[in-house]
Amino acid sequence: MIPVSDVPNAGNQLVTLPLRMKWDPILRKHLKTLDEQKPVILTGDLNVAHNEIDLANPKAHTRHAGFTKEERDGFSALLAEGFT
Repeated sequence: MIPVSDVPNAGNQLVTLPLRMKWDPILRKHLKTLDEQKPVILTGDLNVAHNEIDLANPKAHTRHAGFTKEERDGFSALLAEGFT
């Protein structure tokens, strides 16, 4: 099990979005490496609302931390690696 207390948040006015965009592929690579050795369970606050259904008013939040296209695409890439 990989407990993650908190994935980097894109922050107010998305000031830390570049950090988040560096973090996501590093995390994916690390998880893939671990998964080659044994099954992986990732737990914690991933700071992303992946789909519109995850928010009450998605159209109002498209450029808010946790619901940017970049963050959602990063989470989609994690799922595409076979993690569910």
